[in-house]
Amino acid sequence: MRKGYPTGLSDQERDYLRCRLPDLPKTLRIRTYFLRDVFDAIF
Repeated sequence: MRKGYPTGLSDQERDYLRCRLPDLPKTLRIRTYFLRDVFDAIF
């Protein structure tokens, strides 16, 4: 497991954002990066 960013989001903040994102259509490929890593990098 990778070390998180010092300013990374809490699990509660991440869940709040995740439920507001649309689901991926079944025709798209699997995500390359975990959303947790993307959120930590942005916020």
